[in-house]
Amino acid sequence: ASTGVLVLAPGTYEGPAHISAPLIVDGQGAAVVQGDGRGTVIHVAASDVVLRGLWVRGSGDSHDQIHSGIYVEGDRNRIENNRLDDVLFGIVLQKSNDNLILANHVRSRGEDPADRGDGLRLWYSQSNRIEGNVFEHVRDITITNSLRNRIVGNVIRDSRRAMNFLFSSRSLVEGNLAEHNATGIVVINSNGFILRNNRVLHAMHVSGAGIALKETTGALVEGNELVHCAVGLMADSSSHPISRVFLHNNRIA
Repeated sequence: ASTGVLVLAPGTYEGPAHISAPLIVDGQGAAVVQGDGRGTVIHVAASDVVLRGLWVRGSGDSHDQIHSGIYVEGDRNRIENNRLDDVLFGIVLQKSNDNLILANHVRSRGEDPADRGDGLRLWYSQSNRIEGNVFEHVRDITITNSLRNRIVGNVIRDSRRAMNFLFSSRSLVEGNLAEHNATGIVVINSNGFILRNNRVLHAMHVSGAGIALKETTGALVEGNELVHCAVGLMADSSSHPISRVFLHNNRIA
C-alpha cells in the first residue's frame, strides 16, 4: 500500500491526533496542531510516518503519563522541521528504532526546570538519528537503555541537564552546543561511547560539569570545548575489568 500524503492548509487544527498507519503530514510551516491540554498532542503508533512543518502546542501536564508534543512508537519515522512549544515533554521515542529527528525546535513550559518535561526522551530506542534540533527551556535530554544512537549538531540551552545517558552504549554525540544549562553531558553505564567536537559553555550549577562519565568504559572524548563550567571534566573508574577513557585534544577553560 502506498503512503498517503496530507498537506495541511495554513490554520489551526484541533488535536489530539493519533496516527496508526503510514502517512506523510506536511504543515508547510503554517499549520498549528493545538492539543486540548489533557494529553499528548500527536501520537504516532506506526512506522514510516513523516511529520513535517507543523507547529505543535498544548499538551497535558502529567509527568507520569509523559504528556508530549509528539510521542512515537514505531520505526523509520521522520520528524522534521516542526516547532513544539507550550508542551510538557517535547519529542518522545518509546521502543522505536531507525527514526530521524531533524531540525525541530522544542520548548517546554514551567519556570523551574524540574517542573518541565524532557525536550527529547528515548527509552529502549535504537539506531535513531537526532540531528540539527534546538531544545531550549526544557528539563533534560534523556536517553535510557537505548543503543547506537547518533546525536549530532543539536543545540540545548536554558535547561537542567543538557544530555543524560543511562545504559546507552555505542552512542555518538558529536558537534552539539550546550550553553547555560545547569550541567552538560552526563554518561552513566554506557560503554563504547564517542563524545566528539561538542561545546559545553556556562554549566555553572553547584553540581554542574561540562562532561561527566560514571561507570563508563571504552569512551573516546575528543576535540570538545568545555568553557566556564563548575567542573570541566569528571570521570570515575568503571568497574569493568578494562577501564579505559581516552581523552584527546579537548579544551577546558
